[in-house]
Amino acid sequence: MSTKPTHASKATDHPSLSTIRAKSAVGIDGEDATHYFDSVRQTVYVVRGSHIEHVESIGDRSLTEWVAYVETARGWETLWFTPGGLSALLSEGSD
Repeated sequence: MSTKPTHASKATDHPSLSTIRAKSAVGIDGEDATHYFDSVRQTVYVVRGSHIEHVESIGDRSLTEWVAYVETARGWETLWFTPGGLSALLSEGSD
């Protein structure tokens, strides 16, 4: 067993879309960034081009709340998310 401390990999430090497995596209906001939701990590990734510009753990909030926030802050050019749809149900978790 090694006594050297372990370090997070670059993929963990700087996620890329290829490392996010359970993602579904939410929409494209008014600033031309695409939002993806990872239902396993309960996290939203905001991507412009091939660069992840923002990562938001929604925690106890719902994806519906994130969509409403973005509507206010940036607006949506295209929105694929449907309240009550599969992504919304996955963001609610199971009680």
